Amino acid sequence: MQTTNTPQFWKKVINANEQNARFVGDDMIEEPTLKESEKKDFTMPLLGREKTYTSPRKTYTEITGIEVEYEPVPKIQAFQKRILKVLEEMPEDYIYRTTVTEMINEQAELVDRLSGDLDALEDALGEQVELYLRSLKRELRCARNLVADQPWGDLFAPAPADQWKWPI
Repeated sequence: MQTTNTPQFWKKVINANEQNARFVGDDMIEEPTLKESEKKDFTMPLLGREKTYTSPRKTYTEITGIEVEYEPVPKIQAFQKRILKVLEEMPEDYIYRTTVTEMINEQAELVDRLSGDLDALEDALGEQVELYLRSLKRELRCARNLVADQPWGDLFAPAPADQWKWPI
């Protein structure tokens, strides 16, 4: 490409890939756009901040309607804490409370241990983190409904004597 009659601005644009051209007589001399002393690593923190963007682990979940969670670990931990807090309102010997508390504690240990590697976390949980978040939301809703209904309380009427006999 001949750039002898090109204005200086367009010479910079044409050769903007990493080279700059200057002309000495009829000769075009290419030189770096920035001197070595002026070059900066563009991945360095800006204004003292750490690099905030990381490339996404995946771009889709393969399940229609479910978006990719880019920071799932804090959300998982928050839902687990909420569930445990709701479970504290139930009687200590209530089977749902003991079972779900054990399950959440086991999964919380997995999340804490594998929070840096989401693929390993998905393998350990047995499902995608997006689906796991949805199941935690459903578990929280279920626990709240149980606390509201209080099925561990007394019956409002006596049970029939032949309630558990089959066939009648």
